[in-house]
Amino acid sequence: QLYPIKKSIPDFIKAQKDMNTCKQKWHNKLTGLSDEIQMRHYSPKTLKSYKAWVVKLQLYTKYKNPDLLDIEDVKRKYRLLPKTRPFMRCCSFFAMY
Repeated sequence: QLYPIKKSIPDFIKAQKDMNTCKQKWHNKLTGLSDEIQMRHYSPKTLKSYKAWVVKLQLYTKYKNPDLLDIEDVKRKYRLLPKTRPFMRCCSFFAMY
């Protein structure tokens, strides 16, 4: 085969579509988190903090589909952090959406 890359082009396109789908799902999760925080009348600083934690998790998991995340993914990322109340609340909010 002179041009083996041609075989991988459909795989690359499929991977790109999967990545875009996952990014959209992450966006939807963050929107749901924002809506929930605002509905409960939490501080804007709280929302900013929770979003930061979720984005860090998103980057750590390399945009893995959020529907496929399990508790082990979260534990691997945050196992060294102290179990503070804001962090634990953020995890529980994200688990709901």
